[in-house]
Amino acid sequence: MYRDTRREYIVRLLRNKDECSVSDLANYFSVTKETIRTDLAWLQKRGVVSRHHGGVSLKKHLMQNALSQQEYVDMSLLIKQQQQGIGYLTSLDDKGRRMVGKVCVLGSFNVDIVAKVYRFPNEGETLVARETTMGPGGKGANQALAAHRAGAQIHYACKI
Repeated sequence: MYRDTRREYIVRLLRNKDECSVSDLANYFSVTKETIRTDLAWLQKRGVVSRHHGGVSLKKHLMQNALSQQEYVDMSLLIKQQQQGIGYLTSLDDKGRRMVGKVCVLGSFNVDIVAKVYRFPNEGETLVARETTMGPGGKGANQALAAHRAGAQIHYACKI
């Protein structure tokens, strides 16, 4: 069995059971415990599982809504996004087609302005910034971006 397929099956098993031990997984897949630990470390780094002494459990609070209804989890998307530094899961329908939802986000959009100074100012003191940067954000904007990256069609409404 290929490594990526085994990792997908680990997630499937954890969806059916609340937790599994490293030994049980090693026996189930007929591989060494070290191989399973490597797989679990990879899944943990991407926020899919929580490891604990001798075992693992699925981070249900991160994926419960997206995965609780589905029978199949496509790990290939997680693998492809690994190089880009983005880790998320998508779901497939019964025919193996990627499911695309429609999402409407009503939320905030903020522009953060970060001013870097040489030292922390005293009370009432004004300092000249040595550098400033601006970055987009806001709960609504972040949710819309996350849904878009997960493949959803987005309609985003906000007050700027």
